[in-house]
Amino acid sequence: MATGDITAVAVRETGWDVDLTVEGWAGDQGDIAYDFALDADSEPTAATPYLDFTDEGYTPAGAVTTVSRRVYLTKAVRRPYPNEASLDETDSGADLVVRVSLSDWVDDSATSVTLTAPAAWATNSGASAGDSAATSGLSGTNASTLAPPASVTQWDGVAGVRSGERVKADFAVAVDAYHMHGVAAVKFTATGVTSGHVETATVSVRTALRRDAIAGSGKWYSAYQATIPVAGFAQGETVDVDYEVFPAIGASAAVLSTSGNTAADDEVAGQNTASLIVDKDNLLDVFAYVDPVSGDDGTGVVSGTAATAAAAPFATLKAAMDDPGNANVVRLEAGTHRLPSAFGTKDLAEWRVVEPAPGEDASTAIVEYNGRTFLRNRRVWFKGVGLTQNGTNGYIQGGSAVAFSRYKWCVRNITTTAAVGVGYRSSGCYIEESTWGGNAAFDNDANNRNPYVIDGITAENLGTSRPDRFVACDVDSVGLKNPRYVGRSDTNRIYANNSVGDDGSATPSLQIADTGDATNIAVTGNIFEWSGPGGGGEMIGISRDGTAHDTRHIIIWNNAFVGERCNWFYNDAGSDVSLHTHCSVRGNALSNHNIKADLFGTPNGARIGNWGPLHGCGIRGNLYERSAGATFTPEFAGLGTRYLNAPVTGTDSLFGFVDNGGTEGGDGSGDGDYTPDADSPLLTVPVPAPRAAFDLFGRARTASVIGAVMPAPSGSGSARTRRHDHRFRRPV
Repeated sequence: MATGDITAVAVRETGWDVDLTVEGWAGDQGDIAYDFALDADSEPTAATPYLDFTDEGYTPAGAVTTVSRRVYLTKAVRRPYPNEASLDETDSGADLVVRVSLSDWVDDSATSVTLTAPAAWATNSGASAGDSAATSGLSGTNASTLAPPASVTQWDGVAGVRSGERVKADFAVAVDAYHMHGVAAVKFTATGVTSGHVETATVSVRTALRRDAIAGSGKWYSAYQATIPVAGFAQGETVDVDYEVFPAIGASAAVLSTSGNTAADDEVAGQNTASLIVDKDNLLDVFAYVDPVSGDDGTGVVSGTAATAAAAPFATLKAAMDDPGNANVVRLEAGTHRLPSAFGTKDLAEWRVVEPAPGEDASTAIVEYNGRTFLRNRRVWFKGVGLTQNGTNGYIQGGSAVAFSRYKWCVRNITTTAAVGVGYRSSGCYIEESTWGGNAAFDNDANNRNPYVIDGITAENLGTSRPDRFVACDVDSVGLKNPRYVGRSDTNRIYANNSVGDDGSATPSLQIADTGDATNIAVTGNIFEWSGPGGGGEMIGISRDGTAHDTRHIIIWNNAFVGERCNWFYNDAGSDVSLHTHCSVRGNALSNHNIKADLFGTPNGARIGNWGPLHGCGIRGNLYERSAGATFTPEFAGLGTRYLNAPVTGTDSLFGFVDNGGTEGGDGSGDGDYTPDADSPLLTVPVPAPRAAFDLFGRARTASVIGAVMPAPSGSGSARTRRHDHRFRRPV
């Protein structure tokens, strides 16, 4: 070997950086310039050095395969405080070892690591003056200790069935899954508990589905969806449905399976075996009717024939639900149906559906709750009814060891601010495709179980809410925080394809890793708009100021965060090490982006746990208008990622939105239209592959557009927020 030759490359245990050894350059620290040959958009060129390696992965059929990967070398890494003025260059005998950051994470499963670098990648002006020599295919080592992450995965109970439903024909199953390297395949397995019959289906692409636009938000969302034939299963038997999610890149330990997951916590997390009841002969339903005007609790009848039950209605919902006939379909005639203080205890496996009688709807069949109501049923589903809460003490509580509630196609009206949500002390509460009027909150605390799954709703002020799932919603104001109820950690949550406004009443709009470590969380395809007072607010906080919590596998793709600060992956508290690994940040438009490490405030050299994202590892194709301060910017923003360096205040947005209603960069009026115009730089930031498949208006994404909204097709309408009816205008 000769002086200037690169003789060794080793991926460090941290997985975001490598050590390169250069022959004969010992003692020349500080005299070497490094050229990574990135273009004006910080994208790699033919002269950018890179690592090639192989990794385990899966095909679209869910079969094991070997995947070839390439990551780029992006920046020579400095030393931590107090030696931050010097690069991390050390002598090794007569040679020099330099630490260099990578464009993406390398896991412990990676093998066959090789380095390719052009001549003059490094130029030495010291005692051993000269250029580094070219190298191609130099074998290296991998000391990474990072295990490949599993997918962020949940059942999608709107695009498919939910556990506890009865299926009468071929039925859809759907899974919502994200992985930093993409999902290769989702396999569904449905097994008849009695018959032993098995049906399987494997899908590799997402299907878009619009949420109900009458009662719900009208937003679009997508999932991995398949249809399971019912013919082979026995009438009346239970069918258990499981899924497996195979990442495009990842070892077998990264495959997520629901098999054997039957606890209540598994269900609300969306990672349970879904148990369904087959009624293909339409024989199992048992009906009760309730008529508050002409019904009689003494003569009401529960019957397997709807007409018989309709002819002898109950007067109250309690009597119909408590009847020993165990009606699973309770139909409400026109009128107000007041919930009792408590229903009788029922432990039925399937959902008990409370719905309007034929000819009625949410405007005529009204369920009213004035005080506390104990459901005391394993599963109660309010479907398509009106909900009225009178009084601040009106709330709905589980009241039994296992108690799930569900609200779908409902319209909620409220006369006073709610003190407690409708899922208080329950095993899980699903709120789907509904209008949630007035002030409300989907909160939970450390001593009680209040888990929520929110999908496709339109709402006003939700206040502090802590759902496990929040997708396809249209909300004027909300403060989303991590769940904190008994038995649940800050893991496996999805926030996707939402339009969220904030006039300053909920700060931040989204918090992650605020009270503990966070793992496997996806934030994709959202519009978050801050139109409240400016000057130091924070809209998005992920392990933010002073929190000192770790994060792993946080996915942030194709969002528009406009009007205020996004502070994430901080390590700024004292001497604490906050470790942030496997972050994946791609295709976002941010008004104000910040990250803090060892040099912030009172500097401390121990605060290097976030140096992966600080050096742009896993971050690609984003556009940031500004940062809040000189020490709040990363060492390297990421490939294809740029700051536009707009002023902190003013209405001079450089994004090129059709109408920016945010505080920073906009006019602060709210109700913005975040479609990029024809000259928008959002159309030119290079992103090698789209991540979120569809935007919230159902438009398929392409690789050349970042942010939350794709350009409008010719002749279509806008994508403007309409606060008066709590919706974005759906393009026509």
